[in-house]
Formats: sequence, C-alpha cells, structure tokens
Amino acid sequence: MTPAITVHPSKVLSNLAFAVPASLAAVQHLAIHAILILGVALASMLYHASGERRFALIDRLLAYMLIATNCSLLATYRYPLIPTTTSFVALLIGLTYFYTLRKDDWEWHIACATITTCCLFAPL
Repeated sequence: MTPAITVHPSKVLSNLAFAVPASLAAVQHLAIHAILILGVALASMLYHASGERRFALIDRLLAYMLIATNCSLLATYRYPLIPTTTSFVALLIGLTYFYTLRKDDWEWHIACATITTCCLFAPL
C-alpha cells in the first residue's frame, strides 16, 4: 500500500497567479506565449496535486521554456529597462524568500508569475 500524499492547497492554487500573464499575453496577440504560460501552470498543478515524479520533468522543461521566452521578450524590445529591473527584483525577492525562509512552492509560483508579467510589459 502506497502512503497518501499530503498536498498543500496553496501549492496548487498559487498557479492561478499565472492567469494574469496568460491573459496579458493573449491580449497582446502572443498566443504561443499565452499557451506556454498556461502549460506551465497546468504542469505545475498536476505535479503538485499528484506528487508523481513524471510530471516534475514536464514542469521543469516548460518552466525553462518560459524563462527563455521571457528573456527573448526582453531582448527584442527597444526600452526593456523597467520590466527587466522589476523582473530582476522580483526574482531576487523570490529566491531569497524561497531559499532562506520557507522552501515552499507557492511563493515561487507567485514570483514567477510576477516576473512573466513584467516581461510582458516590455512590448507596451
């Protein structure tokens, strides 16, 4: 008999923060980016809700793809200073909080959604 997996609802529900950047990407007609953001949120929800290791690889792969597309958004626009700076600050806060204080995923999900939102402001 396998032991029951204890899932904190905040680890799953915190992925709802990705609805903001997904909506912003859709409004900007960045359909592939919007689909990728939703894929990241879905894969993370599946991984944290089920606890199965096979979803961890998909979650990580999609997260890396999102990081790459966020960087490409920042690199292709003329004045990305404010979104880049804001993203960097959100990343530092997220990493500091995640690695030093709690080691919980919900803060990291919110930091990543914030970073993605900031990157999507670069084209505006």
